[in-house]
This record gives sequence, structure tokens and C-alpha cells, in this order.
Amino acid sequence: MKLNMRFQQWTLASTATLVVVLTAIFLITVFGKFTSMSEENAEERFALIAQHAAAEMDNRLRSIGQAASTQASAAPQFFVGAGKINAQDLVPGLIGALTNYPNTYGHFFGLNNDEFLQVIGVRANPKISEALNAPPATYFAVRRITRTADDKRLEHWQFIDQAGGQLGERSAAATYAPAQRPWFVGALQRGELTVTEPYLFSSTGRLGITVAAPLPDKNGVFGIDIDLGALDAFLASLPLTPNSAILILAPDNRVMAFNGRGTNYDGLTVAPLTPLAKLENPLLKALGGVGADARAQMLELDSNDGRQHFVVTSRPTEAVGGTSFRIIAAAPMTDFRGPIEKARRDVLLAAGLILLFLLPLAILGSRRVVTALAQLARNSENLKRLDFSHDPETAPSFLYEINALGEAQVVMHHSIKERTAELTLAKEKLARLVDNGLLLGKEQDRQKLLRHILSGSRDIAQCAAGTLFLKTERNTL
Repeated sequence: MKLNMRFQQWTLASTATLVVVLTAIFLITVFGKFTSMSEENAEERFALIAQHAAAEMDNRLRSIGQAASTQASAAPQFFVGAGKINAQDLVPGLIGALTNYPNTYGHFFGLNNDEFLQVIGVRANPKISEALNAPPATYFAVRRITRTADDKRLEHWQFIDQAGGQLGERSAAATYAPAQRPWFVGALQRGELTVTEPYLFSSTGRLGITVAAPLPDKNGVFGIDIDLGALDAFLASLPLTPNSAILILAPDNRVMAFNGRGTNYDGLTVAPLTPLAKLENPLLKALGGVGADARAQMLELDSNDGRQHFVVTSRPTEAVGGTSFRIIAAAPMTDFRGPIEKARRDVLLAAGLILLFLLPLAILGSRRVVTALAQLARNSENLKRLDFSHDPETAPSFLYEINALGEAQVVMHHSIKERTAELTLAKEKLARLVDNGLLLGKEQDRQKLLRHILSGSRDIAQCAAGTLFLKTERNTL
């Protein structure tokens, strides 16, 4: 079946279709770009957050590790003489170090013979004071373990206020054996700076680690206890999204610090050093399987709200003393798509308004073109039928080509009309000549024949009047 569609219908349909298709292509392209932008923004933002958290851990460990290595590398005679620790010279320096490093809990020396010197930064903390049985105003506590003449180990405590005055002291038999502690054994085995696994301070219950370095003659170890209890507050200060979470994990995937926001973590508290695999939260449990590849990635994970797409970044800290920790941050993509969805709606609204403006404009413009072309078609049909009963009509258009065709069609109409009239007249003249010729052969009445010749000549010459002259035999009229 041959398709026979009016140009007007085809033009209107094609114009509307073109406008709609172009708008759809624009919206699909823009929406796709918005989606990729939201993912790139999420990945970049959380990579920076994890990097910032890792840098904070690096700075804390590295600066204190350098201080421990520097202190341990001093000349042995500075802090040890005759197998005993030189407490008189060391205590002021250790108190000054605690003042300079507020995140440190204590500085200490331990020797192979179990002699021990420790300065603890109590800082008037009632919990530490209670655990050490110290006066309430205690700012520093000095603990020293020595051997008596009868080879007994004695533990002596001295309590000092912030101004350096002594508040009290006490002594008791020593039960603490520094040479058997993990920090002591690890430092001597490695022969260099070592960092212990995180643990809870017995005096405060807060999270901490110990950084220790062997003395030059391997006769003992210098160490610093670092208080990591402020890590939760540090994570809470990070610019996370409304439904995100961030964790700091020990090498064995125990949680050192955690901060979670939104419905996935409502009412959730994570005790320090809780194994990640033992948490009830499905999302946090799933994060334990994320590798430490220091880059952000898009993952589909289980959550309290079902499976969702999350941006997850896992970044290791730089190894200090043979130990590296891991930072994991995660957030649902819905946190990032909110502004993108708003932008999408704005673009969709703008595209709709533009479409509402352009589509009628295109239809009106095409209708003017179609109207002019339809008039040209009607004029052509009249020419095809040789209908010259009325002059062709022209519909003005804003297109030069269509106006030129209309003007040419008017010229052609008048030319054909004139040619047709001339042909009709020539035909009539020829018919009159033929009639006159036939009458010359058969008409017997001379006067009637002359009248017919005069009348026919007048008609052929298109004259209003005519005169017939006859020649006589004497060549006169």
C-alpha cells in the first residue's frame, strides 16, 4: 500500500517529533552526567576524609615515635648508672615532655633487671587519681620500681601538683615486671621502634597504645603511652554526610574508634576494641571485608534499610614501628544524590518550560510554511486542470524560497492564461478562414458572399467596423 500523506501532516508531526527527541536526548545526557558527577563527588570527598583521618593518626604516632626514638638514643650514662635509673635527672625532662604532648598518658624507662621509672600525666583527672590512689589535685605521678639491699622489689609513688610541689607519696611491694611486658619484649626483639597492639588503660579504661624504643646497649627500653580516647571526638568533628560512618581499625579488625550518623546507626555504641565481625550492625560487619586499597569505590551493601549503594573508602595509615592501622569511611549514595536530584528537577522543569515554548513556536512556524505550501499545491492543481477562472492566491511566508515559488507560480499562471487565450483566438480565426473558403466555393448569391467575407475579415482582424472595396474592369473602385 502506497503511503500518501499530506505535507502539512508530515511537517507538523516531524517538527513535534524532532523537538521532543532533541529534548529527550538533552535530558538523558544531562541526567547521566549528573549521576556520574554525584559518584565522582562522593568518591573524592570520602577519599579526602579518609586521608585526613589517616594523616591525623600518622601525625600522632610519628611525632611521638620520633620523640621516643630520640630519647632512647641518648647516651646511656645520661639515664642509667650502675644498673640503676637516674631518676633525679630524668623526672624533670619527662614531666616537660608530658606537658608538650597532652595526648600522652605517661613516659617511662624499663631495664632488663626490672628496674622501672614512669611519669604519668594525671592532669587532675579524678578517674586517674582514684585509680592511682592519688590526692585529687595530683597533676603528675612518679612511679619508681627498685631493688632493695635484700633483693626485694619496691614500688614507690610520688604525687606532684601542677606547680611542681609534692602532694604525697607511698610505697609498697612491686608486682609489676616491665621486662615481661609486650612493649619491652617487642622493642628488644625488633631492635628498633615498635608500636604495641591497642589496649585499654587500667587506670582510665580509655584506649591507648605504647610506643617503645630500645636503649643503645639493649639494656632496657624507653616507652611512651599514648591516649587514643579522643579519637571518637576527632571522628565526630569530621565533615561527614548525614547517614555516613567512619571507623579506625586495628590490624586485627578490632574497632579503635567509631562515629556513625543517620538511621543505620541509631542507638549504636561500639566499645573500644570490639571485633568488627561481632557487631550486630550488618553494614559495619560488611565493611570488614573491604580491602585497604586507599581508593574510594562504589559497593552494594546490606544495611538496616535493605541493600543500598554506598561509596566506601579504605585507607591504611603509614606503618610506624611495624604497625599500621586502617581508616574506613562509608556513606549511602542517597546522601550525595539529594542536591543532584534537586538539580535534575530544576533541569527537567527548565526543559519542560523550554519545550512548552519551543513546541508551539515550531508548530506555528511550520503551520505558516505548510499553509503557504498548501496554497501552492492548490494553485498547481488549478494549473493542471487549466482552470484560469480566478487568479492564484499567495500565502506570505518567512521563507524566501517559498515566497519565490509563489511569485513564480503567479507569473506562470498569467503566462499560460495569455497563451491559452491567444491560441483560442488563433483557432477561431482559422475556423473563420476555413468557413470563408467553403462559402467561396458554394455560395451563389454575390451580395451575401461579399457581406460574409466582410464580416469574417472584421472578426479575424478584431475590428469594430470594416469597408469592402471592389475593383472594376477599368481598374477603378
